Amino acid sequence: MNVKSIRKTPSSNLFFIASVLVVLINAFFVLISHLSGLVYAQENSLMQQQLYVVFFKVVFIAPIVETLLFQFTIIELGAYAFGKLPMRVGGMYTIPVLSSSLAFSLSHPFSLLYVICTFLIGLILALSYVLISAREGKSIACMFCIGVHLVSNAFSFFMNL
Repeated sequence: MNVKSIRKTPSSNLFFIASVLVVLINAFFVLISHLSGLVYAQENSLMQQQLYVVFFKVVFIAPIVETLLFQFTIIELGAYAFGKLPMRVGGMYTIPVLSSSLAFSLSHPFSLLYVICTFLIGLILALSYVLISAREGKSIACMFCIGVHLVSNAFSFFMNL
């Protein structure tokens, strides 16, 4: 699959592909963490709350807040700032996408493995945001990222019960 074919792929197919990729990354993390006995700090603090509250926070609130903060704000501000400079590698979105992914991963500091996995997920979300935003607008791109993030967090939530 090359860049031109990705640009022509329907958004519903891209949503499926992005969702599958983030679920696979989460599955890898869950598998490794369970095999190694790794329990991260957030898991302990969340388990002290009622399950429906945790579910609502993790599956609905976090994707909305994190998409607005890490994809929308960082990428849009970065694109605005770097759009004024001549860019040689990857256009004006290279640094904002990497910054978005790094900020997203560093906001999940539960373990080094988790930071690496969330960097990859953040990269998928950031690239999805840029692609969908260019094709269908910023609001659709935000909803797309929220949906993929929601799928990812729901999968993780149920895998960690």
